[in-house]
Amino acid sequence: ADDIEAAPHDALTLDVVGPEAGGLAAEPDNLVLRAARALAAATGREAWAALTLRKNLPVASGIGGGSADAAAALRVLNVLWDAKLPNEALRAIGATLGADVPVCVESRPMRMQGI
Repeated sequence: ADDIEAAPHDALTLDVVGPEAGGLAAEPDNLVLRAARALAAATGREAWAALTLRKNLPVASGIGGGSADAAAALRVLNVLWDAKLPNEALRAIGATLGADVPVCVESRPMRMQGI
């Protein structure tokens, strides 16, 4: 699995490390950054955090790694920014990023339809 860490910082930054980091080297605006900006916009705040993504899962392998990373970013920044949004709100933000991000926010088996 991939891991995401977030720490206070004066701007929004992302460092991608790990054995599969090379697959994202040419991606200046990946789903983790889009998730952070979407959460900031939804809460009316500036996006600030030093994010580190340890990429262990292969990029574009079809196993939902990017969606899970985006969901993890929403969850960790919700705590770091003390936004206190319920999972329902995080799922709604996640739905703007991709169809499977809301499921990844919940991080449990779910049945989906209609999208």
